[in-house]
Amino acid sequence: MGEEGYKIETDEKRIHNRSDEAADILNDSDYIYDNPAFESYLNRIAQKLLDTYPYTHDVSIRMRVLKDPEFNAFAFANGFVYFHVGIIALAENEAQLASIMAHEITHVLERHLIKKQRSLYNKTAFLSLFDGLGVYALFPALMTVSSMAGFSQSLESRADVGGFDMLKKAGYDVNQAPKMFSGMIDYLKGEKIKTPFFFSSHPKLKKRVKNFNRLITKNNLKDVKGRVNSDEFNGFINDVLLENIHLVLSRGYFSTAEKNVERYIKKNPDDALGYYYRGEVYRQWQNKKKKKRDKAEDFDKAILAYDQALKYDAQHADAYKGKARIFQRQKKHDKAKKLFKKYLALSNDQDPYIQQYLNKE
Repeated sequence: MGEEGYKIETDEKRIHNRSDEAADILNDSDYIYDNPAFESYLNRIAQKLLDTYPYTHDVSIRMRVLKDPEFNAFAFANGFVYFHVGIIALAENEAQLASIMAHEITHVLERHLIKKQRSLYNKTAFLSLFDGLGVYALFPALMTVSSMAGFSQSLESRADVGGFDMLKKAGYDVNQAPKMFSGMIDYLKGEKIKTPFFFSSHPKLKKRVKNFNRLITKNNLKDVKGRVNSDEFNGFINDVLLENIHLVLSRGYFSTAEKNVERYIKKNPDDALGYYYRGEVYRQWQNKKKKKRDKAEDFDKAILAYDQALKYDAQHADAYKGKARIFQRQKKHDKAKKLFKKYLALSNDQDPYIQQYLNKE
């Protein structure tokens, strides 16, 4: 790219325009995790990484977060980088979060999207791909105008190298990067998740681990400690964990929910909310009728967790509701009705289903 930086060419301008349209859709949607302070924090990390980049560039990098529990992050050619809540919740410290960010920023600054497209099409065929795409047709094409599905092995390896250099120059502990990718592999094994996202591919994640370990060894940094965490990361991660617990429960990713809940409780042992969600994990696991799981054992664990939540907050309405639902399924109707009444009194909820149940003889 040289001292002048890169000049956007005609076909690349089209990608930028389509990236702008896709980003506008996402940014105006309900998928955005609305936490301006956290988003500002992410952009400050990005700036630390950008300050280490040796070439000039005319792309403004901007971090945003999507309310999605999948392990993914992706970038558009126009500089927007999107993190899923799920991948942030997996990070144990700021250095691990920065490792994903540096990888995606490298894709943008080194123009990997246009390189990928030019390897697939000649310019005329590539431009025709975008002609006539309306707003609603653009969503299925997100993988075409972003790094969502990944790149060739050579470009991904280049992003590893570029990301590694950014982390090192910014003073982060580069040894945290392979730990982040290894953590993803462990979580994915637990859920047996199969999605089209780049970071949900076991072979590609294993390649990231191998590449970073090779770079660490080559640079003699295995025993060198850089920046790992920050007060800001610790201040935000609780809210991110709670958001992700809610999301993974709604998707039925119970192994992931369990791990998130236990991590939250470890960080917040006196918070009733963590124990309430522990109860929800075991109760909802049985809603899915998992044959390999023992119903009585899950229900006992759930009731114990709800009781722990009530120990720390006797007014926690949802804990009463959770216990009531279990007793209802166990046909212990007197106990269930008593707890539902307690829930209604505390929550002012007018749930017609509960009202109907209470009115039954």
